[in-house]
Amino acid sequence: MTDLYQLNPAVAAARAILLSQRRHRNTKEGKPLTVREAADRFSASKSAVGRHLKSMKLYGKPDFSDNSRGRPRNLDEAEERAVIAGSE
Repeated sequence: MTDLYQLNPAVAAARAILLSQRRHRNTKEGKPLTVREAADRFSASKSAVGRHLKSMKLYGKPDFSDNSRGRPRNLDEAEERAVIAGSE
């Protein structure tokens, strides 16, 4: 099975932040990794890194969702006809 932490750069960045914060808490050396730095290092968006980081802190797992994010896709012609036929 593929490791999800390596498959998704945003999840890898969130995991790196958690490890950095844990290391900083134990050793007090330097600053922990920030969301912005991790996003730049792993070539991921800050919002995706933040979303996964929040989920990993709260639930212990990344925020993978079956629901698509963003603007919904346009209807194709068959779906549009079905919507119009249902409203008449």
